Amino acid sequence: MQETTLYSANQFIMPYGLPYRLMFHSQENNQEHHHDFTELVIVLDGSAEHWIAGRHYPVSRGDVFVVRKGVSHCYRNSLRLRIANVMFDLEDTKNDLLDLPEIPGFFALFESEPSVREQSDFKECHTLSPVQLAEVEGILNRFQYEYQGRKPGFRFVCRNAFFELLVYLARSYDKDGKKYSRRMIKLSRMIRFIEENFQQDISRDEIMEAGEVSISVGSRIFQEFLHETPIGHLIRVRIDHASELLRRTDRPVAEIAFRCGFRDTNYFSLQFKKTTGLSPREFAGRHRD
Repeated sequence: MQETTLYSANQFIMPYGLPYRLMFHSQENNQEHHHDFTELVIVLDGSAEHWIAGRHYPVSRGDVFVVRKGVSHCYRNSLRLRIANVMFDLEDTKNDLLDLPEIPGFFALFESEPSVREQSDFKECHTLSPVQLAEVEGILNRFQYEYQGRKPGFRFVCRNAFFELLVYLARSYDKDGKKYSRRMIKLSRMIRFIEENFQQDISRDEIMEAGEVSISVGSRIFQEFLHETPIGHLIRVRIDHASELLRRTDRPVAEIAFRCGFRDTNYFSLQFKKTTGLSPREFAGRHRD
């Protein structure tokens, strides 16, 4: 990632007394920056070009999107853009989500769509209808009213409003009738299955079954959004996890290969070098903490 300005949770979230923060503001053109937290953006009015990871796409009233931690972005050609920013750490929040991730739209909005947008020229984004946007604005206004009033119990109400917002947006994604949304939901189911089972011997058929699609349709979805095959994505996920273990631990290469779903260390080394340009041992020598 190129050097950009860091907006830190220590500055933008923690001093305000809750692990999440809501801001309403008129967004002018701004400099490229990144955060060490997740940013959920709801466009309340106006339009702009949103630049993210070196690519750009238009945003306007009703659009909802997520910027993940560490990803550079900015707004350009802003025209009366007014947004609501909800800032929080998704990883720190996961223990409180209960069954929320079981809503397919949640994984699509917070995981799959941002990942696809960072990797490819993906210009779509979830858009609320006028009725849905009014509902969301009601939740946001309740959050803001309680936070500003700070009467006893405000933290409880703000917490509930925050999670109510996440549920509403995830469910609205499920109801979105756009072709891309339906396909993103299917992709999300397949990606989530891979993330949860990459350590096991899983097949292409099992991945397709998780997405409730045929092999031909599922393969087209992977190519459309990620420009790779389902098995290619599985290997990349395994290599990503192996890379993290090589950075953080001194476990033997063979053990790491097995823990990440590879049953043949030679095949693991071949795929690892193909992906990273280095052998596992070379990678560990350069990147181990």
